[in-house]
Amino acid sequence: MWGCLDRYAVWVYATVMYLYILMHLLCLILSSLEVMEAREERRPVKYFKPPLTQDERLEKREKRKQCNRESARRSRLRKQVEFEELQASVETLTNENNLLRDELNRISGECEKLAYANFSLKGELSKHLGSEKLLGDDDYHLSLASGGNN
Repeated sequence: MWGCLDRYAVWVYATVMYLYILMHLLCLILSSLEVMEAREERRPVKYFKPPLTQDERLEKREKRKQCNRESARRSRLRKQVEFEELQASVETLTNENNLLRDELNRISGECEKLAYANFSLKGELSKHLGSEKLLGDDDYHLSLASGGNN
């Protein structure tokens, strides 16, 4: 009985090895055909790769997962740096905006004071000169420039 099992095990092993060798020969033949076709068509050669073993697939998968983790970590760090830069930019622009508003309020107040002073001076000038128009009267302005003898 054990003799039959040994022969059967040898037969299974031989068959598996034979199929493995045939598979690799087929891969080589396909690769050779691909190379010949690529040379005829003057295009880059894509070599046929034999299928990966279970361990190779697992190792490749783990390596890809690790690369993805590293990529995600770098992406998070980039986003964090970008966020911090944007926060600093917001703070700087807010401060600049406040300074500009203060400057605008100061200049607006100064403008109002000057407008009031201008209005007062025009009123005094009209009292001194009489009923002549001050605004929009080009002849009047020319007469003032030439000495007022017009």
